[in-house]
Amino acid sequence: MNLFELEKLSALLLHVPRLVDLYENKDYVFIREVKRWFAETEYILKIARLPVVSDVAAWRASIIAAERGLRPEELKLPELASKGRVRDAVAIHSLGEAQKKVLAAVERDHDTFFQADKMLRGILVTASRKGIFNNETQPPFTPEKLKSLWTRLIADEDVGLPTSQVLAIIGYRDALALVQRILEEWAQDQNNT
Repeated sequence: MNLFELEKLSALLLHVPRLVDLYENKDYVFIREVKRWFAETEYILKIARLPVVSDVAAWRASIIAAERGLRPEELKLPELASKGRVRDAVAIHSLGEAQKKVLAAVERDHDTFFQADKMLRGILVTASRKGIFNNETQPPFTPEKLKSLWTRLIADEDVGLPTSQVLAIIGYRDALALVQRILEEWAQDQNNT
């Protein structure tokens, strides 16, 4: 999974509490928003080629089936529950199950990117102290600037090995994206002081 996919899935997971609030408040947009969440989640999981996409699609199908009047036996709903209550119960149950699976799918990659970010911060601090930077620490952070900096980091005898390790862990494109974010943070911190 790349950084973009990880962040999109993380953002979708952060959206779950809002969906629960809609359910709690019996908001009429609850089902529409849950189905949208499922569709967006499926889309990103499919792009990331994560097999959990099939589980998420099956849970979305359960919601569609409940909308059409199917009463799932595993939820043990009261016989007199209305079609709307059944649909909402299936939706909130499916959302909870999907959330668990998606969270499990992103946790490992989240930890990997967190470690890579920590390593890059250390590398960039060392590089800054050694004077490896030219004008790369000043915005705008163009691809050319980032590539030039990366080339010098790889070539340096002190930070070359850890830089190569980051490359092996997350890949070139994601490494450059993290470097850009770190430099943007530093530039903003300098502007705020």
